[in-house]
Amino acid sequence: MIEASERPALRRRLPAWTLALLLVPAAVSLLLHGEASRRREEIRKAKEHHALLVLNRPVAATRALRSRYYQARFFLGYPAAVSYAAADLMRRLDRVLRPGQVLGLQLDPGMHECPFHFTVGIDAGPGDAAGRRFAVLFRRLQDLPNLSDLSFKEEAAPAGGRRRVFAIDGRVELP
Repeated sequence: MIEASERPALRRRLPAWTLALLLVPAAVSLLLHGEASRRREEIRKAKEHHALLVLNRPVAATRALRSRYYQARFFLGYPAAVSYAAADLMRRLDRVLRPGQVLGLQLDPGMHECPFHFTVGIDAGPGDAAGRRFAVLFRRLQDLPNLSDLSFKEEAAPAGGRRRVFAIDGRVELP
């Protein structure tokens, strides 16, 4: 009989599927650790970038620049806007009214609109012809663009004149 020590040692071999079963999770684990490391690096860079943005405050600086630009644009363009609004109002009144009807015009410049006051003289005719002519004229004034808050009242006629005088108040918007 052969003793146990003289027997040839039998080596057990692992099947190939066991080796594959161990290598696949190891490879997946290695890939996931690499992806986690890459994402941590992206997060660190994003945090650094955000910290620099907070330090530089570009939004506040941009707002300040934009505010200064619009302030300068408003204050430098204000005289031109007021004179254009006044000239445009006179041109439109000239189209609506006959020459010689406007007795006085006053324009008070404001921030975004200009209140105005002007008086109109309409020749009196038989009956209430002057009142009817003024109603037509006022309706045409209401149709003009950029005019708002139009109101009127009749003023005292000049002594010995055959003319009725109406005062018109309103606002014209600045361009």
